[in-house]
Amino acid sequence: YEPRMGVLDHIKQMGFEQLADQWEADMRSHNKTLSTLSSAAGGYTVPTVLAAEFIDWLYPQSIFLAGKPTMVDLSAGNLNITGGNASATASYRAENANGAYSDATFRTVALAAKNLMAVTAMTNELIRRSPMAIDTFVQSDLRRSFLQTMDLALQRGDGTSNTPVGIRNAVSSTYRIAAVDDIAPDAESIDAELKRMLILVMNSNMTMEGTQWQMAPRTHLYFESLRNTDGSKAFPEMSLENPRLKGKPVLVSTQIPTNLGSGTNESEISLTSFGHVLFGDTQEMTLDVSREAAYDVSGTLQSAFSKNQTVIRLIGSHDVDVRFDAACTTLTAVKWGA
Repeated sequence: YEPRMGVLDHIKQMGFEQLADQWEADMRSHNKTLSTLSSAAGGYTVPTVLAAEFIDWLYPQSIFLAGKPTMVDLSAGNLNITGGNASATASYRAENANGAYSDATFRTVALAAKNLMAVTAMTNELIRRSPMAIDTFVQSDLRRSFLQTMDLALQRGDGTSNTPVGIRNAVSSTYRIAAVDDIAPDAESIDAELKRMLILVMNSNMTMEGTQWQMAPRTHLYFESLRNTDGSKAFPEMSLENPRLKGKPVLVSTQIPTNLGSGTNESEISLTSFGHVLFGDTQEMTLDVSREAAYDVSGTLQSAFSKNQTVIRLIGSHDVDVRFDAACTTLTAVKWGA
């Protein structure tokens, strides 16, 4: 049993249909071939039963995929993109004086596929006797957990334990600035912090493309609740169903932690230009289902055959980088509302 789905199919199932369609159109325009193989599990079927209630697992909202990063083909496993680092300079000179010499410098954006795998098992008795299609729920949970782990790693990964270096950590520390130490700042103080971030990005000369704010729910609620001296909302657009800040969309997710810093009460706000974020993907995630496989649990090998179990495994490979450091500018040490 070796059903295979393209990464776009998985992303569509998780609710990002528009993003997947956009990526598919972009890849087709570059004559790339996408994986669209069937997800049917061969002869493995579960009898259809009447619908039964199932309380789904709870998952964080996406903080990376929801930003619609630029997808690039990583089917070869590696991709290097050469770009400019610092340009040559010009200067005025006096008559009969030598002109100043300067060199343009270059840099490389390097993507190397990192492998992510999720494995789970369930007894065949559970599959047969469950009043619902439990295998469908388990496979859906595996996909969501896979995408959740990938989403967090591509945003905040530190590159250790074979993980990607997420965009928050891939950029120069110049683009991580600390907020003023204040748990309950007023609107004017917050506006000054946001202005610092925007000026940092604007001074880099990078064009803002697909720019969005990213923050934790605690921070969002502080924005939403903050009032001016006359009682009016200081940031009225933050109360919208699709909140906006300084004219740009806001992504709110528990993927942004609120327990950072020595006092474990700090969070972060990022201003990310997703048009300059490169999400490299091998374009295929593989979902394998087996009743004979062996799997490892904390160093101990388990046999699905002897335990009468079905094992489900999901594998994918990807990496991320940014064209410019200013593409992910982060305000750290945010204690607002703590």
